Amino acid sequence: MDTQGSELFFIDPDTNQVMDAGCVNQITGISVPKDQRERTCLRDRARRYKPGMGNPGSATIELQFDPQDAAHIKLYQLYKANQVLSFALGFSDSTGTEPSVNSAGDDFELPKNRTWILFDAYISDWPWDFSQNAEVTNSLPVQISGDVDLVPASENGGDDSSDSSFGSGGASAD
Repeated sequence: MDTQGSELFFIDPDTNQVMDAGCVNQITGISVPKDQRERTCLRDRARRYKPGMGNPGSATIELQFDPQDAAHIKLYQLYKANQVLSFALGFSDSTGTEPSVNSAGDDFELPKNRTWILFDAYISDWPWDFSQNAEVTNSLPVQISGDVDLVPASENGGDDSSDSSFGSGGASAD
């Protein structure tokens, strides 16, 4: 699957509306590696482990900053306000298909014809890059909070109904 056509969205906690994050160049490191739980017995000749709890990592979202883009200004304001945000990353399997917010205003409702990655995170820094002969960019480190969920597009592909609701703080299916 191509990365071109992927889109990043977030829920504005002030208005409970979905916002498109605008011109995002790159997103890397969305992960929740598992801690190790040792289960080695004295009779073992090598250590043995099993997976423990997830340990949310840091991701990086690089965007071309546009002071005319309301979403970029809002992201900066939410960074300054120390807000944890709910993000939905839409894959390129159905471009232009946007999520909405449920009636409570706190969860994404996702179109079934697109693959999604859902995660909660806060922006931990806002570094500015003014490189010569380039656009102004920000490589935003975000600290993931909770688990990351992959929501594959439905088998029925062309169904554009938005009845898949997912919660923040783990983004799990109803």
